[in-house]
Amino acid sequence: GLTDERVKLTSEIIQGISSIKAFNWQKPFQKRMDAIRKEEARSITKAMFMKAVNAAVYFASPVMASFALFTVYWLEGHTFTL
Repeated sequence: GLTDERVKLTSEIIQGISSIKAFNWQKPFQKRMDAIRKEEARSITKAMFMKAVNAAVYFASPVMASFALFTVYWLEGHTFTL
């Protein structure tokens, strides 16, 4: 995934740091690294959002199901007694 790509690029940069500095390639490598980091952050944000939605649905489902059940029961003309 994106993390593997970022780690691979970081490894390439570390291995070839003297060549990168000698030929002044810092900016192109920085742009590549920034693009990968940005995409990785976007992917992580999306995953965290989906996880939050999943948790919200998980915890809200019993309450919503009970609400729907009692609403239908009441709309059919039944009364609640204790």
